[in-house]
Amino acid sequence: MTAKHGWPMVRLGDVTEIRSRLIQPEAIEGDTIYLGLEDLEKGGGIKSYPTALTSNIKSAKRVFGEEDILFGRLRPNLQKVALPGLSGACTTDILTIRPSKMIDRHYLYAYLLTPQVLDYTSTRTTGINLPRISAAQLLELTVPLPPLDEQRRIAGILDRSSLAQQAVLRSIGKMRGLSSRIAEETIRAHAVTPTPLGELLTGIESGKSPRCEAFPAPEDEWGVLKLSAVTSGNFLASENKLLVDPPHDAPRREVKSGDILMTRKNTPELVGAVCIVDAIRPRLLFPDLVFRLALDETRLVSSFFQAVMMSDHFRDNVRALASGSAKSMSNISQAKLRTLKFPLPSMSVQQAFDDSIQIIKRQHSTLELRRKLLAELNYSLQTRAFQGAL
Repeated sequence: MTAKHGWPMVRLGDVTEIRSRLIQPEAIEGDTIYLGLEDLEKGGGIKSYPTALTSNIKSAKRVFGEEDILFGRLRPNLQKVALPGLSGACTTDILTIRPSKMIDRHYLYAYLLTPQVLDYTSTRTTGINLPRISAAQLLELTVPLPPLDEQRRIAGILDRSSLAQQAVLRSIGKMRGLSSRIAEETIRAHAVTPTPLGELLTGIESGKSPRCEAFPAPEDEWGVLKLSAVTSGNFLASENKLLVDPPHDAPRREVKSGDILMTRKNTPELVGAVCIVDAIRPRLLFPDLVFRLALDETRLVSSFFQAVMMSDHFRDNVRALASGSAKSMSNISQAKLRTLKFPLPSMSVQQAFDDSIQIIKRQHSTLELRRKLLAELNYSLQTRAFQGAL
């Protein structure tokens, strides 16, 4: 078959093989690189290179070589595809694709990350809870096959685009938790007064959890936030469920820009997470597992409060407030929260901290815009490249 660009369309199975060599746990040496799906980046790449010694391997694993392409067959919609560049072992939920001399490895890697391949794999999985694509199905994928020199040219252009995206993503990653680290440094560098949090609050409001659907609310419908809207420390308005029967007092309980939300009940690791609501769509309520806190703004700056509450050092103090017999869920009462000793510096110190945070937010917004523009550029390049229009 030949596509409109004049290049032949071939089966993946005609230009590659999916290797199925397995290795038993006792034959895997401790310093062998072992990759699980969690070690592959969504959208392409490798996060980390753990060894077998730290991975507690108990079953047979797949062997891969430095010339292979790794393809996550479980939930292929995540596009966990990687070029390992070294040999090792991996979970059997990663397929090892060995390109033939007919196809450039970097060209094929770029093609496997295209929306066309995503559409193909997403419609050919089996299993509802754990959707997987089989090796046989993947080998039926059709691939445009230009001459090798053209493959290498395309791969080089897309590699440079991908590297630019990765650089921006690394910069964004370095900013995660930066405000909390600056807050910890502020506390160490200035005199602070341990103050019961109850003295710094003007109110604590509990939410409600009426009956909801399992799917998000449309923009013009009422919804209730899920815990995941708060737990990262960044407000995620998209994490909500459609409210079946909005209560009569819904407008009074509606989440507003500037609100401070805190998870009062969650797993021990996530309980007490705090976020500040920024961009907010209308008609969202907070659930009964979340507090809405009102600060005394004459004594406590909201950005400083949120950063301290989410800092690694202070999180232990917050978790210590939690009670509950179940190990899976911990609960913080209003009374306990009011007793929390908060390290309070002067308002001038807090305001200087907030000035720094606003600069960081502007830098983050600039990086996010750059990320979106590069993603759009990469999508355009991918589309044109494999249509012969690059």
